[in-house]
Amino acid sequence: VNGAAQPTIRGNTVTNAGNQGILVTAQSDGAVITGNTVTAAAQSGIYVQNSADAVIGGAAADRNTVATPQEIGIVVENGPRATVVNNKVTAAGKQGILLTTGSVNGLVRGNEIVAPGIVGVYVAKQSTDVVVDANSITDSLARGVVVDDGCHRAVVTANQIARTGFEGIFVTNASTGVRVEANTIQSTTTAGIYVTNASANVSLLSNTLTGCGVGVIVNGAAQPTIRGNTVTNAGNQGILVT
Repeated sequence: VNGAAQPTIRGNTVTNAGNQGILVTAQSDGAVITGNTVTAAAQSGIYVQNSADAVIGGAAADRNTVATPQEIGIVVENGPRATVVNNKVTAAGKQGILLTTGSVNGLVRGNEIVAPGIVGVYVAKQSTDVVVDANSITDSLARGVVVDDGCHRAVVTANQIARTGFEGIFVTNASTGVRVEANTIQSTTTAGIYVTNASANVSLLSNTLTGCGVGVIVNGAAQPTIRGNTVTNAGNQGILVT
């Protein structure tokens, strides 16, 4: 879909696409993408680019199901105010869900992400004021949620993250004012939560961290607030500030 305002893409089945399963681009603002099944796309399952106010998923009956894309399950690139809700992404080659390149004021909520190749939910490249809430992320080869590269004021709350190869939640590269609250993280190899690289004024509040290499690591990040977290059975430190 290219340059078509307010398109509705609903109830389609796409298998073995040579590029994206579904691509919406070029100011196709207000797109509604619901109830689709996309399997084995050679690149990404659903890709929204340069289009504002997209709705991807919705109520449980409207969830999109994306399985085994070679790259990313759902991508929003330069898509302000996107809503990515209640979708299922399984075995993406890279990220399960990616918001990038100025996708400001986005909402990623209630998605189920299983076995992503790198990261469950990745917020990147000045995508500020994004909310990542109440997602389930399991068996990521690297990380559960990443906030990277100037994504200020992100809110990461109430996510369930289990069995990651590195961290459960990773905040990095001058992503300031991020709030990480009430997440449940278990069985991560490196750390439950890791904040680094000048990501100042981060608040880590009331998270539950079980069986992580280190519960919380804050490295080179000024003025963190670490309050009310519960760390159990950490392999090394419970909380490490360096």
